[in-house]
Amino acid sequence: MIAPSATTATASAPAPTVTKPSLLPTPLTSRVVAGPTKGSEHHLVYLSDSSGWNVANAYASLAEEALGGRVRVTDWASGGLSIEAATFQLGLAPEVVADADIVIGYGSPEGVSPGLSAVGNPCVYGDRSAPLPPGAEDWSPYESALTEFYQQVWRLRQGKPTVVIAFDLYVPVISEYRAAGTEQMCREYFEGFSGAIRRAATANGFTFVSVYDALNGPLHDQDPRALGYIGDDGVHTTDKGAQRIARALAAAGFTWVTTTV
Repeated sequence: MIAPSATTATASAPAPTVTKPSLLPTPLTSRVVAGPTKGSEHHLVYLSDSSGWNVANAYASLAEEALGGRVRVTDWASGGLSIEAATFQLGLAPEVVADADIVIGYGSPEGVSPGLSAVGNPCVYGDRSAPLPPGAEDWSPYESALTEFYQQVWRLRQGKPTVVIAFDLYVPVISEYRAAGTEQMCREYFEGFSGAIRRAATANGFTFVSVYDALNGPLHDQDPRALGYIGDDGVHTTDKGAQRIARALAAAGFTWVTTTV
């Protein structure tokens, strides 16, 4: 999770954005194929920072209802997980990913470039009234790191049909932005963040789901704390919030994709 502290705000929760995958750019090719027969067993690998705690099992329950078979879960949600650490995690257990026919993943931009670091970034940690640090609006290093993660999934899956979903980040601290007068600046920052994930995901055959839409509303102006999605620490989800994310992911459906890298 790359966002912290406090309380307040308004509203209800419409459906999140879902963007289906495009064909992969050269040298990658992908196509949608028929999935396993109903009632087959499935294996979910789920990667996220702490914003995704308690989501994997909730999603698996929904997937079992939709697919009619058991879904085994490998939950690699870990506090502070960056996209580079997520890619490293795939390499630590390649046999697990090779066996997983559902892969859902997110990692933060932390460490990818100085402008995207949490340090000194008022939209993440630090003085909420400060300006964005230099380079904070250049998402190309993050898109490159995301692309490496998505392509590593495909390399490990070796062309086997897979449901692959990428997602972005909710923002729990809108009330703090409002108090500091930085709400518009930080909304634009996180929309740039979300856009980078959407572009990299859909270019690499992943379905994109906007958790930002799911918890902050389609205009990104709803406070998820006020909606009961955020717990007492002001940052991490309640059971209600985790269920909301799981339902958004499941609502994207089950598009089985195969690819060659």
